[in-house]
Amino acid sequence: MDIEEYQQLGLSIKGSRNVREILRNKNLKSIIDNTTDAIAIYDLDGKILYTNSTFGDIFGWKFRDISKNHTTIPRDEIDIFRNILNQAKSGKTIRNYKYKSRSRRLHKNGTVIHVMITALPLYKKNGEIGAILEMFSEITDRDIEKSDTDKGDLYSKIVEKSSDGIFIIRNGVIEFTNSAMEKIFGYSNGQMIGMEFLDLIVNENKAIIWEIHRRVLSNEYAPSYEVRALKKDGVEIVVEIS
Repeated sequence: MDIEEYQQLGLSIKGSRNVREILRNKNLKSIIDNTTDAIAIYDLDGKILYTNSTFGDIFGWKFRDISKNHTTIPRDEIDIFRNILNQAKSGKTIRNYKYKSRSRRLHKNGTVIHVMITALPLYKKNGEIGAILEMFSEITDRDIEKSDTDKGDLYSKIVEKSSDGIFIIRNGVIEFTNSAMEKIFGYSNGQMIGMEFLDLIVNENKAIIWEIHRRVLSNEYAPSYEVRALKKDGVEIVVEIS
């Protein structure tokens, strides 16, 4: 599963001043805080709003110190940092960005650390981009080839730990569901794969689902909607889809 899919399905915040909203899910916060990758969340001007504990372990900086300026970025890479930030602000996800095969960051003691960078936008409730998340993997020559696999494992864990139902559809057919999605609709592991998604929605609300789908495919803002859906046993439930 690509990072892009998680932007829309799992990660959103209610504006930079409330970045802690993304961390209120205890399972998600535990994953972010205990991953071996350093994570920083920036506002749209490039100010750091949050760092996980691994950020401090790798770079030696406490959040209260690093939030004041960009002390981890070498001067000759400031423009590269701005480029990554601007791409993410435009809605793009940058995976394993590297400059001259690696990007460089500075430890508090001045040591140069080579890293791979992944950056993605975080969205507010109104569909606007509210902040940028960057993930730093400290690398050696042998680490470069396995970096993508490690990232996929992390995002898979985040999705599976989510208490929200997460799904992916292609041409109207369900291709992926997490455990929470299956529990909400009363299905066992893997039973929803291959189903027509509209079969889960009552007839009166299918037009709403088509409109959401159309907007997503057109890269338009698609607001959240409450719709009536059907569990496996036929019981009607109300769910919010975004």
